Amino acid sequence: MLFGAGLIVAGWLAIPVSAEVEAVSFPLPEDLSPHERIRVAVVTGGSAVQLYTRSAYELESLESKARLGSGRRLDKTQVMPSAGGLRFGTRELQVSGLRLISRGAQIQVNEKDYREIIQIKKTGDGKILVVNDVGLEEYLRGVLPREMPANWPIEALKAQAVASRTFALFQSLSRRDRDYTLASDVIGQVYGGRAAEHWLTDRVIAQTRGEILTYAGDIFPAYFSSTCAGHTTHCEYNWDIHPHPSLSGVSCIYCLRSKHYGWKNSLPAAEVEKRLKRAGYRMGELRGLAPEEWDESGRARRIQVRHGMGTLAIRANDFRLAVGPDILRSTKGLRIESSGGQVTFSGVGWGHGVGMCQWGAKALAEQGKSYREILQFYYPGSSLTPLKKPKPLDWFGWLFK
Repeated sequence: MLFGAGLIVAGWLAIPVSAEVEAVSFPLPEDLSPHERIRVAVVTGGSAVQLYTRSAYELESLESKARLGSGRRLDKTQVMPSAGGLRFGTRELQVSGLRLISRGAQIQVNEKDYREIIQIKKTGDGKILVVNDVGLEEYLRGVLPREMPANWPIEALKAQAVASRTFALFQSLSRRDRDYTLASDVIGQVYGGRAAEHWLTDRVIAQTRGEILTYAGDIFPAYFSSTCAGHTTHCEYNWDIHPHPSLSGVSCIYCLRSKHYGWKNSLPAAEVEKRLKRAGYRMGELRGLAPEEWDESGRARRIQVRHGMGTLAIRANDFRLAVGPDILRSTKGLRIESSGGQVTFSGVGWGHGVGMCQWGAKALAEQGKSYREILQFYYPGSSLTPLKKPKPLDWFGWLFK
């Protein structure tokens, strides 16, 4: 997430005013082509990776783009860090990064299929980072079926496609100098590569091709989560970003039938302590937890952590991510109980609760709302904006590229 200098526009902060706060919107550059490629981290902290492609390929240095090899196909080849750079099969390459480009079929990374380009970089700790460099629309083909079931209403899927495209492009703009644009899990967007693609969601992506959300002409991060449980919340409550009119919370009664509405999970207190320490919090033995300061949506703003060295006040969403978003699913209606060395968390909803509620979008689509109406409801004041001048739709031909 970006940090930078600031400017106040029309009563809200469009660009950060301090080095501690992230950008919440950007003007769209005239030339978007460099940003319409998404770099997805598919392996982080790896000690080795296996590559394979059955089509013609080229191998380049990531830094210099010098050609290091090519062939009609690449048999299964292990890549791992070495003292001088990277070992590619039996070859010792004096480079810190590689780019593998497929000219036809997908590339397998540890037997998972990805399209177009794979980058491998040796990291400072002697591990490897593997990134799938893929076009924006192709990236969405591996995201949409993982973020929303392909059998959900078409209008809900269209709304998700636009939100996911907007979020990915915003991250591409804000992280252009980073090693990768997005993680491939819930911290970014869940991305399954070629194996996740589904013809129904491919069709939806083609039908909304190039459509993003903007506010006053600027792109913003179109956050979304599974189940808001009655009300979405302000983006600045969860992250170090400025308030944004389209991310300020709306009342939503449409996700009441979500299968994720209510939840309850437990962990040993020692495991909670371990996870907090692993997240970087300096603390002694865990002695107590309590949610405090509730926002207007019914979510806790902070968690008070009592421990052997004193007390910590942790932002609730940071605490949720540290403990595990699969365990502490939401901070809405959060209750924390301790007994017999166990900590039990319970509440309603699933996710951070900012932006579009996916189960709410499903219900609205079932009521006959269009994807434009769904997006306007969850991102008030936003505009549906084409990245380029629309062309006649040929989703069938694009589908079988």
